[in-house]
Amino acid sequence: MTTKKFVIVCGLLIILALIGFAVFIDFTVGSHGRPVVRHTASIQKAKHEVLSTVATYTPNFDNFDRSTGRRLRGVRRPNLPAVVEANRRGALAKTTIHVSDSTGRDVANAQITGQFSTDGEGARPFKSVTDNSGRVVLEEQCRGEVYYAVNKEGHYDTRGQYWFLLEGEDCVKDGRWIPWNPTLDVVLKEKRKPIPMLLTWEAKVILPKDISLGYDCFKKDLVAPYGAGENADFMLTYSSNGKQRLNLENRLSISFSDDCGLIKLPKDMFSEFPSLHEAPMDSYVKEIVFNFARTPSAILKDEGLKDAEYFIMRSRVKKDNDGKIISALYGKFYRFAFDESDDGKTGYLLLQFYVNPTPNDRNLEAEGRYP
Repeated sequence: MTTKKFVIVCGLLIILALIGFAVFIDFTVGSHGRPVVRHTASIQKAKHEVLSTVATYTPNFDNFDRSTGRRLRGVRRPNLPAVVEANRRGALAKTTIHVSDSTGRDVANAQITGQFSTDGEGARPFKSVTDNSGRVVLEEQCRGEVYYAVNKEGHYDTRGQYWFLLEGEDCVKDGRWIPWNPTLDVVLKEKRKPIPMLLTWEAKVILPKDISLGYDCFKKDLVAPYGAGENADFMLTYSSNGKQRLNLENRLSISFSDDCGLIKLPKDMFSEFPSLHEAPMDSYVKEIVFNFARTPSAILKDEGLKDAEYFIMRSRVKKDNDGKIISALYGKFYRFAFDESDDGKTGYLLLQFYVNPTPNDRNLEAEGRYP
């Protein structure tokens, strides 16, 4: 073979080798602007792994609180590529809002306003009204949440949000958030009969330790000799291990006379009116004890009334000769928080409450801006 032929053959072999190698590589440009080489075999393996991952993800939407998007239980898994992309660029969302009042009746012509989360190009607001069945359908491209407010004359405003995006769940399919078109049931509480109630916006009660103390809700004070109160609605007993803030253990007992007591309920945190319209007839607890304990590194117990809870109270019960209740006072507490005083000699209690001044009237719907 001549030198010229040898050079030609070698050149052809090099060209064929380059073509064959190109079949197995994929050239892309990285974020740094330089070519990045990925082997096709690796790409196919990665695609297979993604498809396998999709196939093994079984959505469990019950593990989440849809109003916050927070996981309640279960193990957090990595987001799938479709979810990552939908959260970054958006996916189509659809939902039906169904509005009813506290008795379950559909509310027509309620105004629905709000917006879907966006990709940073500006809000995508909406404004609509419910039909005769209390429903309105919303559809929009979004990144995973919808925020809404509901109002109508003669009702208490309410608001809410719904998370389509659930971290670690397979919640996007074919460019849509799933489940597709869920129904959001909203309770728009009706205004029934607002009345003047005795409102105590904030009361601080100093509690001597290990003494049973009566509290008068009308006087907003302890009964004599510890305050200006005259008739005790309930009794308070506070105890603690002294001035040890980093190793504090304290206890508050709230007790009532027979047929009186408290009911602890969750607040309707989304409504302008967070309580029931009317106090229940029964189920009052005569004594409630709260314990708190901590070490320098951890809270061991924290049993006080939470921000999302409230008390309904019945006190000053009177009965007839047959034992039937003929008179009682009713009220509600939105705050009932206790702690140790800085001097370590006493405790204190912070209260916010309403009392219906009319005996035997269970109405808890207060007039004014803060019902």
